[in-house]
Amino acid sequence: CMVVLAAHSPRRRVLVLGAGTGKETIDIKTRFPEIEVVAVDPSEPMLELARAKLSRAGLEADVRVGRLDDFDDLRELDAVVM
Repeated sequence: CMVVLAAHSPRRRVLVLGAGTGKETIDIKTRFPEIEVVAVDPSEPMLELARAKLSRAGLEADVRVGRLDDFDDLRELDAVVM
């Protein structure tokens, strides 16, 4: 998974849509720890696995159950990984 962000972006916020068990989220946070990652998936059981994997790896991300339309604060992003 390769994430390229605009250099002018002060926040560097990435959405992982359909985050599942967290593979892409962990890949991004491992390679780019300074980036804010929001992981969204409609399946709570899948995200429970993602949270556990993130915790074991010592990584943090904003993990949310739902769909993109459920979150008004996810309109301004630097990248989306699907």
